Parts: sequence; structure tokens; C-alpha cells
Amino acid sequence: MATEEQLKDLNEIVYSVDPNFKDNGKPVKQLEKNTIFETTDKQRFKLLSVKNGDYGFQGMAVAPIVIGTPDSRCSRNLS
Repeated sequence: MATEEQLKDLNEIVYSVDPNFKDNGKPVKQLEKNTIFETTDKQRFKLLSVKNGDYGFQGMAVAPIVIGTPDSRCSRNLS
């Protein structure tokens, strides 16, 4: 189960792929399936799926990496 801090970090990553989200001044990221990234507490996650629709909806499915393997039983859909 992801902690509140991890969910906050993951939500920031979701917004980073939105070309219309200009609040943070950072460049838009192009994330692809199988990308691995870390939250601020060093928990690694694997990106299982990403959607960036024409209608302004961004979403991702991620799974924490546990003992070197993505644990899809604990996967999260983020949008």
C-alpha cells in the first residue's frame, strides 16, 4: 500500500505529462510504459500504462517494485 507521501509524488508525476499544466514551470515529461522512477522516500515504481487523451485526461497505472520485481497486486491507477 502506498503512503500518502508516495501518492503525492505519484500525482506530481501524473501532472508532469500534462501539456496544459503550467503551474510548476517544469518541462512536460514524455513517460513511456516500463519507465521506472523513484518517490522521495526512494520507493521505486514501474509505469505499467499511460494515457494522455485529447480530452485533457491523463492517467497512469503503476506498481511498486518489491524485491526487484513490480508487484502488480499493489498496482495503482492514477489520474
